[in-house]
Amino acid sequence: MRARLVAGLVMLLVGGVATSSPVGQPHEPINKDIPPEYQHAFAFLEFIKWNVKPSEAFEASHAPHWNVEQLMSFLTASRLVLTDVNQDEGKERTFSPRDIQKSLVRRRGVPFEAFAHLAHIYSKPYPQYSKLTFTPKGHGVIVDVADWYKLTFNREGGTLKLVRLDYMVEEGD
Repeated sequence: MRARLVAGLVMLLVGGVATSSPVGQPHEPINKDIPPEYQHAFAFLEFIKWNVKPSEAFEASHAPHWNVEQLMSFLTASRLVLTDVNQDEGKERTFSPRDIQKSLVRRRGVPFEAFAHLAHIYSKPYPQYSKLTFTPKGHGVIVDVADWYKLTFNREGGTLKLVRLDYMVEEGD
């Protein structure tokens, strides 16, 4: 009798999970095992993440309205390096915290668009978009967001801070 009760509960739970997830959605979180030393880097990605799964077409104007002060707390106190393999042959562009803050408040410009696109990609609940890989680097970590982005975090004041954001996908003409 007890075995049938347990089997029934398991069937109910499995059925509940299967029917509560939309078709094509993974049943388990993609990034469920984050090493404790990298939780702050993960928290940054979760912070910028869209509240709902974004549509296929990227529109920077659809990005969440982030708390700019809180977003800035995840970034380096010095200059942030942004690269895009599709822009100026991937040339590094540096932005001061003031430049980034202005871009985020105005919701336009290179820093805002970079964060909006990263958030758009990371918010898609499929491994080919949002699977995270952590590679230790000195006193920090490099976080790969699938094959799309490479984020470099360094320790500043004991906390991981984003110092570099590289967009890695070559777009076709």
